[in-house]
Amino acid sequence: MLVGCPHCGAIVSADARFCHSCGHAIAPGEPAEERKVVTVLFADLVGSTALAEGRDPERVGRILSAYAETVRDAIENWGGSVEKFIGDAVVGAFGIPATHEDDPARALWAALEINDRIGALNAGLEPAHGVVLSVRIGVNTGDVLAATAVGLDQRFMAGDVVNVAARLQQVAEPGTVLAAIRTVEGAGEAFSFAPAAPLSLKGKTEPFPARRLLGSKTIASSPAGAGRTRVVQAPMVGRDRELRLLMETLTDVVDGARLRFTLIFGPAGIGKSRLVREFIEAAQKGVAGLVALRGRCPSAGRGITYWALAEIVRQACGMSLDEPGDEALAKLRDTTRRLMDDRAPDSRDVRDVECALATTASIRLPNNPLDGVRPIEVASALGMAWPRFVTAHARRSPTVVLVEDLHWADEPFLATLQNIVRRSTGPVHIVATARPEFGDAHPDFSLAGDAHSISLSALADLDAERMASALLDSDSVPAGLRSALLDRAEGNPFFLEQLIAELIDAGSLTRSNGSWRFDGSAEGSALPDTIQGVLAARVDRLSAPEKRALQEAAVVGRIFWAPALAESMDANAVEPALAGLEAKGLIVLRDSSSIAGQAEFAFKHALVRDVTYGGIPLARRARSHARVATWLESLGSAGDDALLEFIALHYRAALTGEGSDLAWADEAQARDAVRDRAFPVLIAAGAAARNRNATERGLEL
Repeated sequence: MLVGCPHCGAIVSADARFCHSCGHAIAPGEPAEERKVVTVLFADLVGSTALAEGRDPERVGRILSAYAETVRDAIENWGGSVEKFIGDAVVGAFGIPATHEDDPARALWAALEINDRIGALNAGLEPAHGVVLSVRIGVNTGDVLAATAVGLDQRFMAGDVVNVAARLQQVAEPGTVLAAIRTVEGAGEAFSFAPAAPLSLKGKTEPFPARRLLGSKTIASSPAGAGRTRVVQAPMVGRDRELRLLMETLTDVVDGARLRFTLIFGPAGIGKSRLVREFIEAAQKGVAGLVALRGRCPSAGRGITYWALAEIVRQACGMSLDEPGDEALAKLRDTTRRLMDDRAPDSRDVRDVECALATTASIRLPNNPLDGVRPIEVASALGMAWPRFVTAHARRSPTVVLVEDLHWADEPFLATLQNIVRRSTGPVHIVATARPEFGDAHPDFSLAGDAHSISLSALADLDAERMASALLDSDSVPAGLRSALLDRAEGNPFFLEQLIAELIDAGSLTRSNGSWRFDGSAEGSALPDTIQGVLAARVDRLSAPEKRALQEAAVVGRIFWAPALAESMDANAVEPALAGLEAKGLIVLRDSSSIAGQAEFAFKHALVRDVTYGGIPLARRARSHARVATWLESLGSAGDDALLEFIALHYRAALTGEGSDLAWADEAQARDAVRDRAFPVLIAAGAAARNRNATERGLEL
């Protein structure tokens, strides 16, 4: 008999213990679910009862269908998923089945788009049906238990986050969006909000603070630019060599009047955006008349394929995102003809560039031959016109073209950028930033001839100390706090800033009379949603076997061994999964092992382990701890107090950890068997701890 894997949907034998495709356990009582931080959008139609009154049900059905499809399309456009329809309400989730590092921002962009598109929908509904629709929207971010099975209809979210989003929607004014404070903080500076107001929500004993969404500022797509407003920011440290390389390359560009291309690699939050910002500032001070054109590749949205180039067009032409069409077109034509003044304004070359730039920036140009043609023809035209535009800029003054976040870019954009690099001439320095996975997916991208790459790694310990000192400029901050923060951030500047900001937001770190005062614990503080999102998104991008292996490794600890993972997943999938995780830089193979004959691995970053562990459902986590303890016992613990204590800690997590009562709720015999195995180990480990004068640990065990 064959059945479907509850995790990935692959067909497996009914008596299989593990899925051959993803390594997930095929066992009753272990559904495909994870703990996640999710942003929920709850949209409801205003006045649906009045809408149906006196109208034919078929007509009402057409209206409601158009409304539901509009809301669904907006949610999915920004990477969300529609979890359910409840009457006239639509519940969208951002972060299920896969996390994005900017889920709160995506939900708010979707909410704005819903209201915009409802307005456009009304333009057709009012004359046809005599109705004008309006929606109320509530958005909330929180922790849920979410079903993640692929292709199944059993998806659900358990948690208060959905209820609160619904309550926010109920108190919102028609046509407006109310966002919970956690969503506001996670979305960052890309939006404007009304002041926070305490709301009385049904079912809540305390006033619930929320803010009305007023609008957007621009598309933010980088974790270093998303997230909470930066209440602390340090001067750039540890990047002198990289900045010098960029400036030397620019000098070569200006002196030799030739194009150079630099691709800057680095993981999220490592400081790519900060480096290029410092470079642009230094370049504009050091090179007279230098022009810097900047664009960013967004992670989601509508019409974003050439968004980075569209930003460059708007900057070059001095136009805003909401510039009226006629004014935008006039500025486009004026800029193009001024830059290409060596040609007649009505020449074919000028016309081609105008058409290409208008298409790129979605500016309506009468009789544009690129309107309505196949995408491959548009790409070909852009590949010819954009190098002319960049060359024309460089003919007037040295030019830096900066494109950030290439890892989000679509293939048509990358092809156009390649053509700009290959075909443009003159003093042009093209600088792009990307995460390491972009290099893995595009190993040959423009890295030939006058091109080179720069890789940013974690800050050295001394540089991280300097950054912490700049952020916490006070001797009143305990040394233990600095050390704990540096240990958690592990050389990532963005993580360090966000960890400090979390302490400030929580009131544990306050500024008084020019000095910081600390009252709390850095080690026990919650991980900011900004960091949680970045790391969870990376984990969710793994293949199913790699993700399962990483989760089981997180149960073992910061250090782990392959056979321990095989206790909870398909043994044949462990080795390939670990190889993949090592290649992706998530784990490292240690030089030596604390267990004879076993290769020892470690998480490269403790925060990755923390986020991965936090995503495992409590019941599954407890069962995995019990299996790890059993495996460790099989190694033999006689005379090894350290190993004995390690086994005891896993048994303790299995039997008394958070939610451990859920692990064997319907399997009393299995639970009793674990207790029987654990009891003598816990007694022996406690006695061993007392013998070492570790009385507190002994009592704990």
